[in-house]
Amino acid sequence: MYSVPGVVSNLKAINVTVSSVILTWSPSQTPNGRIVGYNIQYELYGILFENNTKLRKFKIRNVLAGTELNYVKVSAINDVGTGAPVYLNKKLKFQQAIGKCAGFVK
Repeated sequence: MYSVPGVVSNLKAINVTVSSVILTWSPSQTPNGRIVGYNIQYELYGILFENNTKLRKFKIRNVLAGTELNYVKVSAINDVGTGAPVYLNKKLKFQQAIGKCAGFVK
C-alpha cells in the first residue's frame, strides 16, 4: 500500500535578482508511488502564498526591492497526498543597488 512521498532534497535558491528568485530541488528518494507535483509555500509582505507545479523549480517574481523572504517550504505530492515539507534554511533579501547583487541574509 502506498503512502505520501518522502521529503524532497537539495532545496536551493538560485538566480537571486533584485525582484525574483528561482527555487530548485531534487526529487524525494522515497516517492511511494508516482509524483504528480510539488507544493511551494512562501511568505512575502506578511502574506502566505501557495502554488503547485509539476516541475522541480519555481520562480518567485515581482518582489519589491528591500523585501525579505523569510519562509519557504516545498513538499512532494503523489496520488495519496502531500508529503512533509523541506524548508529553505536561509533568508533572502531582495536588494536594489548598482553593482550589488541580491543575496542571502543570515
